[in-house]
Amino acid sequence: MSSRRSREPSGAELSVGQREWLQHLRAAERSGGTIKAYAAAHGLSVQSLYAAGKRLRHRGLLEPRIRRRSTGVARAFVKVESATARRDAGPAWRIRLPSGLVFESSAPLAHDDLLSLLATLAAPR
Repeated sequence: MSSRRSREPSGAELSVGQREWLQHLRAAERSGGTIKAYAAAHGLSVQSLYAAGKRLRHRGLLEPRIRRRSTGVARAFVKVESATARRDAGPAWRIRLPSGLVFESSAPLAHDDLLSLLATLAAPR
């Protein structure tokens, strides 16, 4: 949650329900926990809380949500196999992803290039 403040709406701008959702969203922000935890603690639907937040952000009453960037760390084991680079021996390297996709090449791959490739393949889509 962010510590940034949203603009204050006038009473005529919001319905009673919208004011209640805005109060819940601000309380969730102050709690420092997740929206899911706040919703569970207050008997609210997580989906409804997110939908209300989206509508209020669209009206400029809440700050936009900040998306966290991936650290590039794989969330699952990624097997990397390396073979000696012989023309008749097949690929010099092969990467088999948990999804079953296999990437292989007969060209040698530098350490930094391999790390960059793995980070790109492991990044969420």
